[in-house]
Amino acid sequence: MKKIFTSFTLFLLIFISGCLPEQQVVTQQASDNALDTIDNENEAATNTQLAESYNFLQLSGVKYSTSLPLFSNYSDTFLIRGNEVLEMIKDYISIYQTNYCLVAEFENSYGTNAKNLLILSARIRSYYNSSIGTKEYFLQVAPNDSTINQGDCLNVSMTTALQAAYPSYTSYAYALEDICPECNTSLNSEGLQIYSYSGTKLSASKISLSHLSIQMNLNAGSSSTSTSTCSENSQCTSLGYNCCLSNQCVNHGSVKSDVDTTSSDYLAALANITENPSTISNFENYFYVCPLMVPADTDDEEEEEDPYQNATDLLTELTQLYNCTTPVVDEISICSITFKDASELMDSGAYSFKALNDDLNFSTITGATLNNIVRIDYGGVNFFKEKILSTDDEVALNTAITLSSSNDVLNTAQIATFQISKPTSASNDIVTLYYKVDGTCEKLGSSLARCTKYYTQGQSSNPKRSSDHSSGNNEFALPSYADTSYNVIVKVNDSTVAQGDDTWSIVGNSIVFDDTEYPIYDNQKLEILYYVTTDVTVLTQSKYLAQDKINDHCTCDPNEEACSLVPEYDDNEELVSYSCKYPDNDTADSLLNTTVYVSSKSVPHRFYDENGVYYDIKNDSSADPQEGNEFKYNNNDKA
Repeated sequence: MKKIFTSFTLFLLIFISGCLPEQQVVTQQASDNALDTIDNENEAATNTQLAESYNFLQLSGVKYSTSLPLFSNYSDTFLIRGNEVLEMIKDYISIYQTNYCLVAEFENSYGTNAKNLLILSARIRSYYNSSIGTKEYFLQVAPNDSTINQGDCLNVSMTTALQAAYPSYTSYAYALEDICPECNTSLNSEGLQIYSYSGTKLSASKISLSHLSIQMNLNAGSSSTSTSTCSENSQCTSLGYNCCLSNQCVNHGSVKSDVDTTSSDYLAALANITENPSTISNFENYFYVCPLMVPADTDDEEEEEDPYQNATDLLTELTQLYNCTTPVVDEISICSITFKDASELMDSGAYSFKALNDDLNFSTITGATLNNIVRIDYGGVNFFKEKILSTDDEVALNTAITLSSSNDVLNTAQIATFQISKPTSASNDIVTLYYKVDGTCEKLGSSLARCTKYYTQGQSSNPKRSSDHSSGNNEFALPSYADTSYNVIVKVNDSTVAQGDDTWSIVGNSIVFDDTEYPIYDNQKLEILYYVTTDVTVLTQSKYLAQDKINDHCTCDPNEEACSLVPEYDDNEELVSYSCKYPDNDTADSLLNTTVYVSSKSVPHRFYDENGVYYDIKNDSSADPQEGNEFKYNNNDKA
């Protein structure tokens, strides 16, 4: 029976584990541009095909079914999508788990340093596409990231395959800008070809990309050197220019002759269109804009999800949640609050954007006057960033923003008041405030929390850290919200030190060590665990709002032990993703199935009731008669 029960339990556990959702991982648009998202949704759906019957290229939210126009210095990525792409990756994912290699031939490239073959890494990505109700696989390409392209596709097998397919070419480009550095007109590639990274060309019956090509335009912001007059576009395209504007042949994206190319506004516009070419229509005062090369506006209601932007936004959100639930430095976590439709909030005047009431500046500990709010973003553009660590970048507070007085008191939040126009490069209409909280506090009940304070003796940092403590000072302050009437546990270099006359005592809200009997030396680290009994809900407000979102993201039971996020890094130590860490649900074996062996010398000699009253069974005249054989010692030797 026991074996049957064990087998049934094992089967049940395997069945349940098979039903658990996948943990979700998402990555950022960094140099590695790992845009991988593994969904935690149910993949069952009636229609699991994209609406397009062909493979296409996608830049931001715009799809191209034939030629993709790119500035030669384009600094971001584009996607290759389609039903064939999706199915091919699914079929070969067990063999090719990382990337394929994209080959574009520029037959008409010219100049001393020109190259005719462009080799680009096409990295495998996926995300949950709600429109088809399943995971969609696609490829992501960084046309000017030579490090990625060479690292993934510069190998003996791939080079041998290219030499066989293109024997007239002896050198290859791994960045679009290296194809034709001396060109002064646009170039069009032949149809795209795709190879496995081991050098096997994929057949058109498996995936067809030959109808797709790349149009390489001159660098955004390059000078337009045309002296040709024109009346229609065809007169210019035959000369290698993009279009006819005001009876002059011009290249799309070239700078106009009367523009001050040293002005900050121009440089900001140039950076914007280099990263996101579709925004060039916003800067016609600086650049020539060929209408046929600008994507037409689409109906927002019919616009399909952009997997690239979706995954990037999700990575940003997960980073915010991780930094709020995990201390960034010492006991300080950085939480955030967002304000959507910010332009409407500021439409009638300056708006007061307020942090939550658990924001702190830790000035009662550090003695330094720092802000509660440490960063302000609008539309993805940074308007203020305070240094927390010496390695952090710093952005001075924008002059249009006013911060209220900072404080180290619960229930009093710092406020940022401003009215700023939406940035031209904004990716959204959201204002985000980032602010400091005590990230060590864990809510144990409605009126009880457990927190930790850290110190390093003799440490002096710039900027000031809450763990800094001057040499020779044996008094270590706790935050004002600590309740020292509850148990306080002190560790020095990870060893617990008991409270006592010759160790430490509590004076007010401080831990004071005995200077003579137990001095604290430089570089010794203190960890002080304490409890909080007032304003517990306020103290943990931001952290627990973030934890709820993590539980939703990881599909964790909020009534069980909390899930957490684990950052994932690439070979260059750059953050590329977060994975979900689930609670360990291993439990001890049930006592019902456990046999306990007791020594014969361990039988009870004394008997007590549930109230602790002792009964002398031997002298109890009311005891029932002994059943069975009487137990007794022989010869009174108790052996």
